[in-house]
Amino acid sequence: MGYCENWLKWSFTLDDPKIKNSILPDCDNNEWLEVTKNRLALNIIDTDGQLDIQPLSIYSASGYQVEYTLVQVISETRYTFALEWFGEEHIDLSDNILSSILGEEKLSLKQSMSYAAFFKNKISNY
Repeated sequence: MGYCENWLKWSFTLDDPKIKNSILPDCDNNEWLEVTKNRLALNIIDTDGQLDIQPLSIYSASGYQVEYTLVQVISETRYTFALEWFGEEHIDLSDNILSSILGEEKLSLKQSMSYAAFFKNKISNY
């Protein structure tokens, strides 16, 4: 499958004066990048033992978010695929579900990383 990571996502613009004057100066040795994401996403939830697909607009206490995203960073465009677990209840995703999403595409463990790791790798290549 892939690596499981926990992380906290912040969303703000780099030119926001409140951010420039509060958070950024206190962050030594960190690199900040402006990132644009355009995503297609849905939730897979367990409803009485059946897996259901729901739009993100419908609240669910737990499940998996499936996300296909166009990411633009450092004037380059990349595409990402993510499975994000949320909530307390674990839902088992069978290989059949993943095969129906990915088709014949095979993803390796080496390709499994968070956005933070993806961006860190991207910066180190420049």
